[in-house]
Amino acid sequence: MSDSTLSQAGLYGAAFFASVFSVNRLAARLINQEDLALQRGQALLIQEAINRLVIADMGDGILVVGRDSKVLISNPAAERMLGMPAPFGAPNYRLTDIPALTPIADAFFEWLGKSKEGKVSDASTVVVIKPGEETTLHGATTIWGWRRELTVRLKLRFGAVRTIGLEGDRTVIFLRDVTEIENQAQQLKLASMGRLTASIAHEVRNPLSAISYAASLLAEDLSDPGPRRLLNIIADNVTRLNQMIEDILKLSRKSQSHNEPIALLSFFSDIVAELQQTQILPVGVLDMVEMGEQRVRFDPLHLREVVMNLLSNALRYASGKPGSVRMHLVSDAAGRLELHIQDDGVAIAPEVRAHLFEPFYTTSNKGTGLGLYVARELCLNNGAMLDYEYQMERSDEGMDEVRGRFVVAFSALDGPH
Repeated sequence: MSDSTLSQAGLYGAAFFASVFSVNRLAARLINQEDLALQRGQALLIQEAINRLVIADMGDGILVVGRDSKVLISNPAAERMLGMPAPFGAPNYRLTDIPALTPIADAFFEWLGKSKEGKVSDASTVVVIKPGEETTLHGATTIWGWRRELTVRLKLRFGAVRTIGLEGDRTVIFLRDVTEIENQAQQLKLASMGRLTASIAHEVRNPLSAISYAASLLAEDLSDPGPRRLLNIIADNVTRLNQMIEDILKLSRKSQSHNEPIALLSFFSDIVAELQQTQILPVGVLDMVEMGEQRVRFDPLHLREVVMNLLSNALRYASGKPGSVRMHLVSDAAGRLELHIQDDGVAIAPEVRAHLFEPFYTTSNKGTGLGLYVARELCLNNGAMLDYEYQMERSDEGMDEVRGRFVVAFSALDGPH
């Protein structure tokens, strides 16, 4: 065998051993990579199980939605907050598909629009929803819930899911139910405010009566119209202060309620007849839809105060034409009722609506700013809820326009009606 043949055989052998060595190293590396992948896979499975457990047990709700508001993932807390029935337990719906979730959908699309413009902030927003389905009573419509709460206040926070190739395609909506927190804060504030204001009101009433009496005596001895006009201003402001004191005392006495079953038709008829006798309510202005034999559990004096306040507000802004003020009931299958009172005037502006039920907030120079606040507190004391809602209605000219209405949502009446 020649030297060249031996050299060639040696080169082939060296190449073979080098190949075997390289393949062996690659195989060992692949085995290590496979072991690492298995470990990572097991770690991911464990982490996924932990995430599912934490998300399922956490108090905040979580919704993962697409750009079209389609809900892809939701946890049990979110389903409880939204009052979702069994068919929607497995997310396969859009926020825009359910009327009760419209405020969440609107907030989501507003945030999405701002994110496109680069104006996204970490600020949260609070929305009020009334989970439910549409039901009717005597031709009226409303939204009612799948859960016991009348309305739910949710604090929303949005977060974009940032991944390669899916930038902004998914959004996580964090939900926090602040209804109970706000109710507790309101009760604590009301308790302290009630004790303070009641004592102040009693102390102010005596000197106020003395001022009123002195002004009336001066008015009897004066014939000059100038001073008499000033005395009239004093009398008007004394009357306003006295009304404010009465409202404050109603707040301090509101805990003494007697929740008796009330037949609403006869109860409202008596109120309307009284208003017509005093000429505060012209005949024909109020359209009270036939209410049947509906009953609610509510303190009669409290309910009368609430209805009188709402009717007074409606009459203040109504046109005065026949049927310009409308009062009717809406009910769901569970027997829970809503009282709607609306007028044909211009709807309350959203910026005013935001402060509508705050104490001492008023848009009238003759108002005390306590009427609607007291009315809502009386409703809460009787297990009901007072709110102001917007609704799209078709005008006589065939145009869609926004109308406002006050809504008293009563609690369910236990036992037979």
